[in-house]
Order: sequence, then structure tokens, then C-alpha cells
Amino acid sequence: MAPTVLQQKEAGEEDVVVVVVGAGIAGLAVALGLHRKGVKCRVLESSPELRASGFAIATWRNALQALDALGVGDKIRKCHLHLQELQVFSSSTGEMSHTTSLNVQGKRGPNEMLCVRRDWLLRALEEELPNGTIRYSSKIVLIGCDGVNSVVAKWLGLPKPSYSGRLATRGLACYPGGHGFDPKFKMFFGHGFRLGVIPCNDTDVYWFFTWSPSEHDDDALAKKKQFVLTKLRSAEIPAEVMEVIERSDAKHVLTAPLRFRPPLSLLLASISKGNVCVAGDALHPMTPDLGQGGCAALEDGVVLARCLGDAILGGGGGGAESERIEAGLREYARIRRWRSAELIGTAYVVGFMQESSNAVISFLRDNWLAGALHLVLHEANHVEQAAVPGRREALPDPKQLDELDGHHGDIPRRRGAGEDAVVIVGAGIAGLAVALGLHRKGVKCTVLESSPELRASGFAIATWRNALQALDAFGVGDKIRKCHLHLQELHVFSSFTGEMAHATSLNEQGKRGPNEMLCVRRDWLLRALEEELPEGTIRYSSKIVEIEEDGDAKILHLADGAILRAKVVIGCDGVNSVVAKWLGLAKPSYSGRLATRGLACYPGGHGFDPKFKMFFGHGFRLGVIPCNDTDVYWFFTWSPSEHDDDALAKNKKFVLTKLNSAEIPAEVLEIIERSEAKDVLTAPLRFRPPLSLLLASISKGNVCVAGDALHPMTPDLGQGGCAALEDGVVLARCLGDAILGGGGGGAESERIEAGLREYARIRRWRSAELIGTAYAVGFMQESSNAVISFLRDNWLAGALHRSSMQQKEAGEEAVVVVGAGIAGLAVALGLHRKGVKCSVLESSPELRASGFAFATWTNAWQALDNLGVGDKIRKLHLHLQELHVFSSSTGEITRRADLTVQGKRGPNELRCVRRDWLLRALEEELPKGTIRYSSKIVAIEEDGNAKIIHLADGAILRAKVLIGCDGVNSVVAKWLGLTKPSSSGRLATRGLAHYPDGHGLDPRFKMFVGHGFRAGVIPCNKTDAYWFFTWSPSEHESNGVEESAEKMKQFVLTKLRSSKIPTEVLEVVERSNINDVVASPLRFRAPLSLLLASISKGNACVAGDALHPMTPDLGQGGCAALEDGVVLARCLGDALLGGGGAAESERIEASLREYARIRRWRSVELVGTAYVVGIVQQSNNAVISFLRDKWLAGVLAGRLLKMADYDSKSVCIRTKPFASMQQEQADGREIVIAGAGLAGLAVALGLHRKGLRSVVLESSPTLRTSGLAFITWTNAFRALDALGVGDKMRSQHQQIQRLNVMSSATGEIVQEIDLRAQGKRGTHEARCVSRTALLLALEEELPRGTIRYSSKIVSIEEDGNAKILHLSDGSTLRAKVLIGCDGINSVVARWLGFAKPSVDIMGTPYPYGMGNVCVAGDALHPMTPDLGQGGCAALEDGVVLARCLGDAILGGGGGGAESERIEAGLREYARIRRWRSAELIGTAYAVGFMQESSNAVISFLRDNWLAGAL
Repeated sequence: MAPTVLQQKEAGEEDVVVVVVGAGIAGLAVALGLHRKGVKCRVLESSPELRASGFAIATWRNALQALDALGVGDKIRKCHLHLQELQVFSSSTGEMSHTTSLNVQGKRGPNEMLCVRRDWLLRALEEELPNGTIRYSSKIVLIGCDGVNSVVAKWLGLPKPSYSGRLATRGLACYPGGHGFDPKFKMFFGHGFRLGVIPCNDTDVYWFFTWSPSEHDDDALAKKKQFVLTKLRSAEIPAEVMEVIERSDAKHVLTAPLRFRPPLSLLLASISKGNVCVAGDALHPMTPDLGQGGCAALEDGVVLARCLGDAILGGGGGGAESERIEAGLREYARIRRWRSAELIGTAYVVGFMQESSNAVISFLRDNWLAGALHLVLHEANHVEQAAVPGRREALPDPKQLDELDGHHGDIPRRRGAGEDAVVIVGAGIAGLAVALGLHRKGVKCTVLESSPELRASGFAIATWRNALQALDAFGVGDKIRKCHLHLQELHVFSSFTGEMAHATSLNEQGKRGPNEMLCVRRDWLLRALEEELPEGTIRYSSKIVEIEEDGDAKILHLADGAILRAKVVIGCDGVNSVVAKWLGLAKPSYSGRLATRGLACYPGGHGFDPKFKMFFGHGFRLGVIPCNDTDVYWFFTWSPSEHDDDALAKNKKFVLTKLNSAEIPAEVLEIIERSEAKDVLTAPLRFRPPLSLLLASISKGNVCVAGDALHPMTPDLGQGGCAALEDGVVLARCLGDAILGGGGGGAESERIEAGLREYARIRRWRSAELIGTAYAVGFMQESSNAVISFLRDNWLAGALHRSSMQQKEAGEEAVVVVGAGIAGLAVALGLHRKGVKCSVLESSPELRASGFAFATWTNAWQALDNLGVGDKIRKLHLHLQELHVFSSSTGEITRRADLTVQGKRGPNELRCVRRDWLLRALEEELPKGTIRYSSKIVAIEEDGNAKIIHLADGAILRAKVLIGCDGVNSVVAKWLGLTKPSSSGRLATRGLAHYPDGHGLDPRFKMFVGHGFRAGVIPCNKTDAYWFFTWSPSEHESNGVEESAEKMKQFVLTKLRSSKIPTEVLEVVERSNINDVVASPLRFRAPLSLLLASISKGNACVAGDALHPMTPDLGQGGCAALEDGVVLARCLGDALLGGGGAAESERIEASLREYARIRRWRSVELVGTAYVVGIVQQSNNAVISFLRDKWLAGVLAGRLLKMADYDSKSVCIRTKPFASMQQEQADGREIVIAGAGLAGLAVALGLHRKGLRSVVLESSPTLRTSGLAFITWTNAFRALDALGVGDKMRSQHQQIQRLNVMSSATGEIVQEIDLRAQGKRGTHEARCVSRTALLLALEEELPRGTIRYSSKIVSIEEDGNAKILHLSDGSTLRAKVLIGCDGINSVVARWLGFAKPSVDIMGTPYPYGMGNVCVAGDALHPMTPDLGQGGCAALEDGVVLARCLGDAILGGGGGGAESERIEAGLREYARIRRWRSAELIGTAYAVGFMQESSNAVISFLRDNWLAGAL
């Protein structure tokens, strides 16, 4: 091999990187694979043209996969028959000994087989290569694909192939008129030969004949078809087969010896050396008995192209190119060595068996081995194929992602009640509110309730607006509203005179929105909260008797002897709180008053108005409130005297006696009389003195209190239960953020402590205020002092009422958006989709639309789709098809543009959207109360990292983020120092014409330019048409025109009539009502000033017209506002959700800077382009008019489309922290789950609930179920509840009531078991669940595109902390975590080192470690079905793995790099599941053995004693 040959370079020729020797199947496959990778190569072929050694090859599924990866699979399929069956005949008897379908489902998908003509295959591969790739009549070597007599193999030292002692004759019969054979592969063996006939296509039939020649055979004759026919006539061969051979022309018959490379020599040989290697027959010459020679050559080509291509392109890591190439070829040799040895050895054995004429072997072959040999053929084509094309990176999912409920029920060693969990003491309002709040945050907790069931101390509570806001935050607000009356008025009466002292509406506008009040039944509220919690969250009959400390944890001793270890303890255990006592809080004080409460039921309806009636004076306070149509709640508070009978004071008779001495209406007395004794309750009123609360420790380390344990108060404000709900929201936020890592750096214990301190800071003063105010109000209301009674009845009644209505919204220091226009609502909805709460301040009393409609281009629709309202808006508006630009001078069309034309990023889209409809659609998607109307900002101050906002109504708000979307005259923009928008010197008049019966206009945008104006008409829908008219007014034109809509409309018509404007356009303007016409000056922010200005400063920024006021000439004002909203929501949302390790204030500031960076140049481009386009379109200058009408019209129309064809990635709402998303996008890493079975989809859905994106690779083209159904036990339903699909499954499947165990020997029932019995953790549950229904239910909850079908992993490589996955479809994925849920024959489990299915989850680590890889489901614990726990355990795995991995990725696993946290998270998962899996597998095996045994002793024990135990 002369180096000088390789160094030669022809004139004008590029350097050749790779030289392939031999233009056979392997050589062309390698060359095409490298070409697909972008690597240039040269193929040297010694012949003067392509040549085919043989006529056709059996092309099995593995070869077709390789051809698909090379991009020629479909081309080959189109010109060859798809074979349906393999029929194996005995040549001794002529009978069929075996038949099988060639399309049967294999391990890796449906089988497939063609008989492919070699010359057609070579030509197909050649056509895909660049011209000049193959150099004919050339002999030189680098990659040897030069066949059996390979020069390269000889140079590498591979031994010469051995002669098998057999010959093969192959031929091709041509039938120009069609052969008419069925698409079946017919094979005959015995009599010392093997014969096969296979149709290639409709006209060609390939045949082969292999045999072991004897000494008597004539060598010359043996190479002709006559020899074959002579041999076959001595056997039972059908005449149609003989005719195929006879029909073959002599030039289409070829005989050659069969040679092979002994497998052992191949295992010991050097397949590669430095930068030289071999492939195809140069590597693995084999006998044709498996039909895998050409198939294996194609496999070589794909694998070698991948390994070598990655090395040359730098994909193999660092090092010089020569080192990478050498390593790439070594990797190729490693992959192909054993595969090749297996194929060679198997083919040799199969050929020996098939051709043998030995009587014993023939009998076994014909009667037993035929099927086995067929199976060998099938197994040979199931290879884990590597793929060629470069890596594909999946786009982030724009959908807003929910967080995972970490509860997974009855799973051993669970991180739930019992170990390092959040424990809440008390299942009252506060306890359940905290639990539900944490559940919504994705944090698992356990609630300990001392009673055996939920109990309500009291019958109902006044639920004011602050409480309903909290319930809305929990997701149960509407559920509560539906079953209670909405109270309209409060009537306050004097019990002395019976007269009304005060009346007020309970729905009047408050500072933060309209007030709202219901009287909610406590038991219904508790049940509503409980129903939203995962089953098993509440542990009843669990009373705490002692609390101990153990490092950062608390040890809880329960009355039943159980001991729990908690990482957080929250005391919601009422007035006599054990936790409050442990914290050192003073015992609540007795107020000197008692309260009797009752509930009156009216089954037929009470008929009372929805009014709260309250009576005070005479030393008592009485209230009556209807809860719903049938229940009325009442209360009576008083200060007892020494003469009161203690026993009598606790029943309703005492209350009636007291009331009979006052002026109380009979209907009120009747309510009390109607109450049954069991529905009346009396209790002393106690409170915690405000001063002691201000000085006390509300939290200490990882312990705190909430609800009545924190702020017991008298009921005079009706705020006890409301404040408990407030506590729940605030505590869940502070603690949830701390546990999930949202509280900045530091260990988890430090974050928890800081989170509870923050909760205490927020709630301390609020609680003190409520307690003190309630005490004072109660004293005033009940006083019988003459002076106080006079003041109260005549002056203080209203003031006391207002005290009860003074509320504080749940959560302070929120994100405040100024302005409820398009930008403001888009920002608010984007943040809502990210899970971030905000308040929108709107100066008007309701939504207002400045202008009637606007052109909504493609970029705006992308934003609306991100916000989840795109389709809603599309349904209401016409899809515009064309833009017609007319000259107003000539009336002719100067430009037509297709508005649906394909842009760079997809088809364009334009509709004219009504502004009021868009604003309403955005508003409807926001939580109730988000927009605060009649709230105008008058001043902004700074207070540390917060902004103090002063409103015109005197209210003051504190905001941690301030976003100005308050239009052209923005207060926030002025505060940031942005220059005042400039006047463009132009005016715009806009109008809307209504056609109740339909306007009949075509869906076209018609625009008229010239004569000093620009006008347009656009239909919005079938009944509304929008029009605009912009012009530069002269001094005499502007006088008084803007003052009157009527004058403006007439002015526009006058201008249009003086030009060539169609009548139908004039009619649109004429039809507009005066109220639907508006005029305004056009202003813009100079682009240069925008480049130099501060779009953001600290935690304040601007968006929409406050950022980029522009002229309307591009129709991009509203579109750009929507872009702003989505980009800002993404940047800010990621920062607030904890992306990055810095403090929250730093993250917010960085995110707003990132928003400003993205939007600055986009805004400058839009403002500047719109200004220039407007000048050109309106100009009256003769030269500009000529250029515009003749040449610039198309350019201007093109600018409209170009400005709308904006990169959609810039307006994608991501659902993961900003920093982590940036990192993932930089390195293309994902969480990859192999297998879309129960375990795979459970893990994916669990991660989705945690807010993490994953990709599920499923080898099948659709979801598939191995088995039809499975018994789903309690533990599985707990896991399904945690995943949010439990109730859906319950509704579709019946609960199994009993298990009857019968003896098959006697037919008698030996054991009967109630499957609904009470277990340790609640009631048992069993249903037989359809696997298909469950898989579909899990799939439906996942974001679209999560599952990637027909994607089988064929090899796994390591690259630093990532794993490189090569798929059978040719793609490559880079995974930061790889989870194998791919069943018993798991590729991932095998890669981890599992010799066979075992419970060793992490396997035996290789020296380079496997920290980010694990397995679950059957890949982890395949087991016999005797316990019915296979699918159940897979669901358990999914929930546990999602929690452990989710916590690690989200920062919940403590400090350290992400890779270290991931590794620790998977170790924790392995620790939890190892013993559980071992226990299930072992128990199932033992149970199965016992149940099936026919041994007399075991049968007797089983039927009479062990049945119940099993």
C-alpha cells in the first residue's frame, strides 16, 4: 500500500477524508452513511463499472432498517414484492414440513422480508451518492469492503476464509409478462442439498441451490443449470419450481464455492488497526443459509458510518482527529465482532442441518427442527441497529406543567408518614388547607387527626372574600360557591328597639375588587378539602402525646404507640394545641364570654332572603345567616352572670329565654326553636392576647403553628376560619418554595427554617390585628352601657361592619401589572400559565378597547396559541386569504399578495380580531379577581427591593415586580425615564360597521394608498367590518374635525370620494354608527431613544404601547404587545419559579434584563419600519407615488408578511426554570424514558406533574399492551391517585367485592376474603383494570409529543455526564437521565450489566460509572403473576422515581451540581425499591409454587390452612 497514492490530489479536487475500497453493498452503504453524516469519502472499485456477485439477496427486517437509515428503504420496497410466507418442504417426500408468516410480530416490531435484486440495490445506493464518489478501475485500500478475497483483510492479518465443502448455484428467471407466483419464499432441503425460490417482483424470480459436491461430479457441468435440474429430478420438487430453473438464461446462472471465516478466528482477529478496518464479506464471509450476508453488510455500513462519522465530526470527545478516528473504528469493531461471529456460526450450523441426508438428522429436521430453523432465521434479523442521521433535539413543550403529588400510598420505606415527611397535626380547616396547598405545590404531607373521622367544631362559618380567594387558590372555590347562597346584604338591628341600625350591600366594590360573602357549612368545607387530597393523606385516630428533637428532625409519639419522624411539623391542632405548647406560646385567655351556635334544617326550603341579620345590645350578640336553600345557621354570644345555670346555658332554651326579653322577630326565634338538640353547641370564647402573639415564637426551626393554634380569636369579625385559610395559602407557598428549592441556596433544613420564618413574619401582624379588632368589636356590640349603645346604634354600627369586611388578599408582595390592555392581560395570563399569581390594575371601571379591531398576524397567533386562547379567537373571526393594494389615484390594484403563503417558519395567517372580544377571551382565562378595576397609579416609590404603589383611591400596594402595560402615556415608562412618545404628524380614524344580516365581503384585506392618505377595509367576521383612514392633516383640515365623530366620518368620506375608491368601501364607512368611529393622533417612540433607554430597571419594566408606541402602518402594534406578554411571562416566570442559584431579587432583575435584550431590537425594527412604510404609502409626491405604485407596492406588502414571520421560539412559554432551560438548550440533554408501558408512562406523568419534561421512546408504532388486563390493588390506586388518574380508572372499572379461593380437586371454596376490608392504611380496593384503558388514560394526561413512537434504542454511549442514545430510526438523542422501562428484555438493564432479570437496580458499575441511569417496571422486577403485583409495582416505581428524580432536578435534594443530585436521587430510588422488589418477586414465586403444586402434603396444607395465608 503506497502512501503516495493516498496523497495524490487531482486538479480542482477536494481533499478526500475517507477512502472506501470496494463498491459492493458494504462499500456503498458505508459511503452513503458517511455522506448522510456530512463526511466526504471516495469509493475505489477495481471493476470498470458496478458489478453484482449474485443476482438477488434475501433482505430481512434488519437490512431494511439499515436501508431506511440510509434513506433508500422506500425506494427498494417500491420495486420488490413484500413476501408473505415461508414454506419449508422436504425434498424426500415433497410434503410441507413447516410454514410461517413472514409478517409476524417480532421482539422489536413486525417482521419484513423482500428478495432484492443486487444490481438494483447497488444502483439505488449509487444514485444517492454525490457524482464522482466512486472511482472505477482503482485498486487502493483504507476501509476494506473488497469482498472475500480482501486485500485490506489480508493486510490486517485476518486469516483466509475457509472452504465450507459446499457449492452454491444461483440464478434469475425473467417473465416479461409476469410470473403469477404468490409472494412466498419456498425452500426445500434434504437429499444433500438446499433449494429456494423467491419472487423479487412481478417479473423476476430468484432461485438458489446449495450442495456438497462429490468426487464424481463433473466440475464443468456442476456450474450449469442442467446439473441442478438433474439433482432435483431425483427428489420431490414441484414442476413449477423446476420450470423456474429451466427458464433461467445461462448468463443468469452463477456457481461459486461457499466460504466462511471461522467464528473463533474472527473473535481473535484485528478487525481494525489504526485508521484501517474491514466490512461486509471482507469481514464476515459466511454461507448463505441464513440469508444474512448482504443484510449484515448493510448493518456494517450503518454502524461504521455512525462510528466513523461521529469521530471525524468531533462527536467522539476530545483528542486529535487521528485518535478519534482510531477510537471510532475500535468502537465499530467492538459492536460488529460478536454479531458477525454469531451470524457466521449460526449460518454454518443451519446449512449443515438443512442439507444433511443422514436419516436421523433428516427425521428430526423434517418433524421438529424445521420450525426451530425458521425461528433462527427470524432471530438473525432482530439486531439492535445503530442509526446514521445527526442528533435531533426535541423542542420545549409550551404547555403549562402541573406539579406532582408525591403521595404514593402503601409503598415500603416511603418518604411519607413515618420518615422525613411534612407532618400536619390536625385535620381542621387550617390543617387541610395547608395540606392541600402543599399538595398543589407538589409536596407530600401527612395529616394526623386525633378523631376517628373528620369533625366540625361548629356548624358553619362566615366566609368572606379573603377566604374565598384562598379557596380559589386551592381549586375548591367554585365547588363551595355552588352549594351555598351568595349573601346580598347585611342588616344590623338594635335588640332594644328592633329597628335596623345599619344596612349595607355585601357585594359592594372593595379596594381590591367586589366583596363576596357566603355562610359555609364546616362539614361541607372540610369534605371538599379532603376530597382534593390524595387518598391516605389523613391518618385518623392519631393523637400526638409528645414531641422530641433528633437533629433536624422531630420525633412524634402518638397515643397508639406509633412513632413518626418528621422533617417539618405544623401544628393546626386548635385552641388546645400540643405543638403551640411545645413552641412556648402562652395558653389562650378566656374572654369572659360564651357562644352558642346552632343549625336549623328546613327539608322543604326555608324561604329566607339571602341576607345576614345581626342583633346586638342587651349584653348579647345574635346572628342569623342562611347557608343554602335548606339550612340556616345562627349564633348567640353573651357574657354569663353568676346567676346563670351552667347546664341550662348550654341549650337553646336558655337562648330563647334571653331573646324573649328583647325585640327579636318571631321568624328569628322560630329558627332557634327549630334546631335539634344535637345541632346546638355552646363553648367559651378564648383568644390569644395580641401582645403575647407579637412576642411569641410562631415558628422554631422546622416547627410552626397555624389556624386556631396560632390565632384563637372571638368570632365577632367572622374571620377565624377565613384567617385559617389565609394561613394555609401563605404557609404552603413559603414552605413549598423552600422544600422545592425556591428559597435560594443552602441546605434543605436551612431553607425550611427560613421559609417558616417568612411565614411567621407575614402572619404575625395580620393575626394580631384580627384578634385585637375582633375583641374590640365584640365588646362594643354586646355592651348594654347606655352611652356605648347609643353610639353603637347611631354611629358605630357601620364602622363595626366595615371592620368585619376589611380583608387582606392572600399573598403580599405580588407581581403587579399596570393596565388591562392586550399587553397587560397577555403578561398576566402567561404568568398564570406558569403558575405565578399577579394582580392587574386597570384605571377604568371595566375592560376598554382603544380602537375596535386590529390585524392579527402569524406572530400574534403564535403568542395566542402559547397563551391557550388561539383556537377560541380563530373560531370567531374570518381567515383572510389575500391582500389587495390599490392606488387611490388610479383605482387599480398595484399588488396582490397571498396571505396564506408559506413563510420561513410555516404558513402565514391573518385575521382581523375585535379588540373587545380578545380582551374578554384573555380575561376569562384569568383567575377571578386578578383584575382590579378603578385602580389608577398616581405615584411609585422604592422600598428596598419592593415598589410602593400609590393609587388614586388612596390605597397603597407593595409589589416585588412592577410591569407597566399602561399605554402611550405610561406612568411606569415615565418613572423609568423613557422619553415621551413623539407625534408622527398624522392622524388616524378607525371605525366598525355592523351588518346584522351579513356583509357579504370576500375575506380580503383591501388597502388604498396615495393622495396623502392610507385607508383599509378588513372583514372581522360575517357581520362586522373594520376600517381605518390615516392622513397628515393641514391647518385648515384639523380645525374641529377631531372634536366630533360625525365631522370626522364626513371628512373621511369626502377624502375618499375625491379618489378612486370603490362604492362598497364607501358604504362600509357610511354604515358605521357614530359611537363606532374614533380618531386619534399617531405617536411613536423614536427608535434611537428606544435603543438608549432603560426598558427595565431593577424589578420594573414596560411592555406593549408603554414600550413601543408605533404608527399602525405594519399592523403590528397589538401583535407586538402579545409577543411582549409571552416573552416577559417566560423570562419572569422562570425567575420567580427558582431558576438559578441566586437570590430571588437578583433572578428577577436578570430576567427583566433578558426580556429587555430580546425585545429592544425587535421593537426598534417594528417602530422604524412602520414609520417609513407609512410615509411612503401616504405620500402625495409624484416620484414616490410612481415608485410606490409601480415597484414599491410589492416591497411594502412583503414587509407586512416579513414582520409577521417572527421566530416562534422567541414567544414560547417554557415551563422549567430559566437557567436550567438555558443549560438544556445549550447541550441538548433530556430525560429519556425507554418504553411506553405502565412504568414508563407513570414515570413520565409523575415528572410532568413535577413540572419536568421527558421524552418516552416506544419501539412500537402505537401503544401496545402485553396482556389484556391486570388486578389493580390498593397500592396501585394510591399511585394512580398521585398521578391524577385514579378516579378516571375507578369510574370505568367495577370494584371487586370478594375473593373466593377454590380447590380444583374438590371444587369447594377453601377461603373467602372481603377485598374491601380495612387495612393498616385505609380500606382495601381491588379492580380488574384494562391495560389499554390505563395506558390511554396515562397518555392523555401527558403533553402532546411526549411519546415518540417507532423509536427503539439500539446502542447507548457515554459522553461525560450524558448518555448518547442511537435509535433504530437513525436519530440520536442526548440524555441527562436515562430510565429503562423497556420490559423483561430491557436494553437499558442489559447495558447496566444485568446478566438476567434481578433486583439489583443499579447493576455492577463500570469504571466510568452509571449514575444517571436506572430501570423500573419489568426491566427491574419481572415476576410471576401469582400476587397480581407486576403492574401495581410498576406504578409504584413510577411515583417513587418521579419524586426522587424530580426533587433532585428541582434542587430539592440539597446542594451540589445537578449531576450529583440526580445520582443521589436515583440511589435513593434504588434504596426504596430494592427490598420492595425483592419481597414481591420472592413472595410471588413462593405463592405460585404453593398454589400449583399437586403434592398431596402441600395440597392438604394449602387447602386447609395456607389458602388464607396466601
